[in-house]
Amino acid sequence: MIYFILSIHNHQPVGNFHHVIQNSFERAYRPFLESLAERRNIKAVLHISGPLLDWLEENQPACIELIKTMVERKQLELLGGGYYEPILSVIPPADRIAQIRLMTERLKKLFNATPCGMWLAERVWDPTLPSFLKEAGMEYVVVDDHHFLRAGLEDIRGYYVTEDMGVPVRVFGGSQRLRYLIPFEEVEKIEAHMKQPGDRLFVFADDGEKFGVWPGTDRWVYEEGWLERFFDWLETNSSWLKTTTFSEYIKTMPPEGRIYLPPVSYMEMEEWALPAEASAEYTRVKKELEESGRKDVVRFLQGGYWRNFLCKYPEADWMHKRMLLLSRKLGSMKNPPRKALIHLYRAQCNDAYWHGVFGGLYLPHLRASVYQNIISAERLVDNTEGVRVEVDDINGDTKKEVIIKNSNMALFLSPERGGSLVELDYRPKAVNLLNVLSRWKEGYHKGLKTERQPQKDNRVKSIHQEIKLKDHTIPSGLSFDRERRVSLVDSFIESSLKPSEYFSEDTPAERLGRSPYGFEVLKRGVRLGRDTTCGRLEKTVSIEEDDTIRFHYHLEQKEDGRNVAIEFNLCLPGVCGPESFYVVRGRKISLGSSSELECIDRFTMEDRTCGIRILFCFSGAITVWLHPVETLSLSESGLERNYQGSTVVLVVPTEVMMDGGFSILKKIETI
Repeated sequence: MIYFILSIHNHQPVGNFHHVIQNSFERAYRPFLESLAERRNIKAVLHISGPLLDWLEENQPACIELIKTMVERKQLELLGGGYYEPILSVIPPADRIAQIRLMTERLKKLFNATPCGMWLAERVWDPTLPSFLKEAGMEYVVVDDHHFLRAGLEDIRGYYVTEDMGVPVRVFGGSQRLRYLIPFEEVEKIEAHMKQPGDRLFVFADDGEKFGVWPGTDRWVYEEGWLERFFDWLETNSSWLKTTTFSEYIKTMPPEGRIYLPPVSYMEMEEWALPAEASAEYTRVKKELEESGRKDVVRFLQGGYWRNFLCKYPEADWMHKRMLLLSRKLGSMKNPPRKALIHLYRAQCNDAYWHGVFGGLYLPHLRASVYQNIISAERLVDNTEGVRVEVDDINGDTKKEVIIKNSNMALFLSPERGGSLVELDYRPKAVNLLNVLSRWKEGYHKGLKTERQPQKDNRVKSIHQEIKLKDHTIPSGLSFDRERRVSLVDSFIESSLKPSEYFSEDTPAERLGRSPYGFEVLKRGVRLGRDTTCGRLEKTVSIEEDDTIRFHYHLEQKEDGRNVAIEFNLCLPGVCGPESFYVVRGRKISLGSSSELECIDRFTMEDRTCGIRILFCFSGAITVWLHPVETLSLSESGLERNYQGSTVVLVVPTEVMMDGGFSILKKIETI
């Protein structure tokens, strides 16, 4: 007998737009579940992540009732997991258990179902997980067959047992081959793959979005009848092909043996986690081996591990370490507020921390959601009176950061990285105003052509098999950043330097952000400084009595004809929409445009979608350069251009830095 487990994973990240979730519901979740409900003889497994479950309960209660009906008649098994879809191996142990138990409680309440197995977010396995899963009440977990291949096992006929410190858990491997067949090929190809001699288990464990949301699948799966043909095939062939669930299979079949899985995810994730050049090379080598029929070698290829994203993207690493800082603070409290804990768990949602085809690091609103939850939790437990200055190694690099905060603001500075400002929180709106992603080089950028290539056929393909372009053309001369885009970054530039030269990839600016500044903690802030080619440059950062942030610069040397460029990188919640703009001398300028402003002593940035205004004032009239930060990134729909923030460069002659120095006042207020 061939046993088949059809396991569907439906997920929407914390902070996603309502219309995006609604679209996924109408095109994939609802039609799939309604079709399945009509086939009572077909058993299946469903995992719904917590953020989507919350949305369904509020917006689609009929769907909750439909799922409950299928659970009650034993047609559907529900999987548990971390409620807000965290990567379990990179959050604290107490949070792992709490997130899994939170999901169990919700499934009991909504469906009167107690899960005994779980979906592992992005199938990121760590050998130390079994004891935590077992403590949280989980008996089995679903990963990918790639995990088993990497452990040296090629012929996977059922489930296995693994353990850590003597605590066992059962592991199932979803079939990578089935992920590429379903729903992209006709049932004849699926049958040819699955109709094999002897008893065997096949597990399809993949995203529900591929049944209607992935490009072309709504037409193929529903309008052209693929799903009906697939369900017909399952019912017609029930004499040799039995649909089952994980729990049912465990009750009737013993494990195949013991196995120890390495710390991996699915193969595509390993490709994405590599640095750009290595990722492109990995993809090339894998393709060559597959085309030459050497799949026996492909299974031993090793890509990157999920944690590599925290090296690849310093923005993701900083968010992660800020989340850990919050977790430690709440963990040190005897009775932390439940609301603060929920904010913490929401901030652990994995999507905003990585990028591949699915990860949402390149989406500003998902990063903003992480910060919103972290800042909201901190406001609940941080009773800051007056101005407080703290020194701590937040990101675990053995170098100290300086935090200046009061009840309304928090500034995080890195003396090691040029005395730069890496985060600026406006607490009344729970916003990090420096939520900017740098223009990082990606493996898929290599070899891109400027014109859209004509499609050879109209067949629906997996998004892992081809890259499509959402725009008609790819911008020529892509520029990338060599370091993370933060604020209060200092450079010496020639007075004749043009903005286009400064913003180029090979800028001739003498950037000081790559070198450490010494620092001295003050009552209301910090003084930072270093010796430069123009003498000693010092800058003082402080929060004044009226909540104004003061940045004061002083250069202890005669001017040499050059200018000092002071760079800020900012991203407002409304990004570059029509309600977000600069205001210069009463004129609105789009945040997505480039401008060169002469003799400016003040300007504002406004976001009327969330009600924030940032006022910049200078001690003297200067030149200001404005420039958008745009990336070319990959999504389910193809390559797309994304606005990531705006760069504001203050061009100050070195002679102005002499004597009394130069001051920048930044006032943030609610409008």
